[in-house]
Amino acid sequence: MKVKHFRGNNISKVMLEVKKELGREAVILETRQLPGQGGSLVEIVAAIDYPDDHFVPGLGINRYSNPLAASTISCQTPAGQQTGFFASAGYRELRQEVVLMKKMLNRLLETTGFPGEWAAGGVLAELYQQLLLKGIHEEVCRSLLDRVVNQLSAEKSASRETAIGCLARQIIDDVPLLKVDQIGRLVTLVGPTGVGKTTTVAKLAAFFSQEKNEDIGLISVDTFRLGATAQIREYARRLQVPVRVVKSHAAMEQALEEFSSRDRIIIDTMGRSHHDEKGLQALQQILPANHEVTSFLVVPAGIQEDDLLDVLVQFRRFAYGALLFSKLDETTCHGILLRGCQLARLPLSFFATGQLVPEDMEEASGERVASLLLDLS
Repeated sequence: MKVKHFRGNNISKVMLEVKKELGREAVILETRQLPGQGGSLVEIVAAIDYPDDHFVPGLGINRYSNPLAASTISCQTPAGQQTGFFASAGYRELRQEVVLMKKMLNRLLETTGFPGEWAAGGVLAELYQQLLLKGIHEEVCRSLLDRVVNQLSAEKSASRETAIGCLARQIIDDVPLLKVDQIGRLVTLVGPTGVGKTTTVAKLAAFFSQEKNEDIGLISVDTFRLGATAQIREYARRLQVPVRVVKSHAAMEQALEEFSSRDRIIIDTMGRSHHDEKGLQALQQILPANHEVTSFLVVPAGIQEDDLLDVLVQFRRFAYGALLFSKLDETTCHGILLRGCQLARLPLSFFATGQLVPEDMEEASGERVASLLLDLS
């Protein structure tokens, strides 16, 4: 068994370190606040128990640490004849220590607000750890599970499936959504660099033209990134929709006039760092004024909470009305999907799940968020 202390300024980041180093099977033994310079620190004590079948008997190495070794080494010891470390008193003591630490975890969970019968049963303890490892903020985890406890208070012996189903419903209820029929005729995508806005614009154009049978017009403000103009023109050619590339506010207004008969206009913008104040101001001056616009803030699903907060603040000038999370396929920690709409107090619109146009995009849903957080798919 391996026990390690992890420290940091943000519990979500620390939990990601735990998951990265110890894996999904890590057991959280203790979480506490420590005084530190410039603010409080978070310390998480975590452990990982390596069961018998993860080791090659007699060698003491992880069976899965080397795929080639796993496929070529065959050193099975006959039953009842284990040798070396696995036959030693030290191994037996280690197994006893694991049991003791699991009991310690139950006691810790009891003192943090979970009823003893739930902690002892391990259902909420397991779900609590899973949500933390998915990047859900600690307070949000507790709030969700407190509601599960309240709803299932009359079912103290509720099964794991019942508890998960109840938790899924709580997550679904917490996810606000922007429905397609609430999206305006003029749509703008804004966001930091490298989040996949241009590809997402093409997916949206395909969605509205093919699924909704609308006449689409595309406008690109992205003349800064190398190859951006060629990329949007190629997407427009494949989708058979017109596109205009503009560099000024006057050119923007002219393009809007040209597309006045179109059912929907989608505007792609250049990515700007949320630290680039001049670049953000320049973009703001080009975008439409005196028009009703539905603006999506595009952010990657792997973004850290602190960075998301900065992006939310700096892009607020664009009056975005919904979040669009991209690159869902590039992370396994999807807690930011739930945390993001809580921090922004705004709904989710779409999810981009890969590079394929138009396949890798879907309308956001609470069911999808719950599935990602609880590994239901």
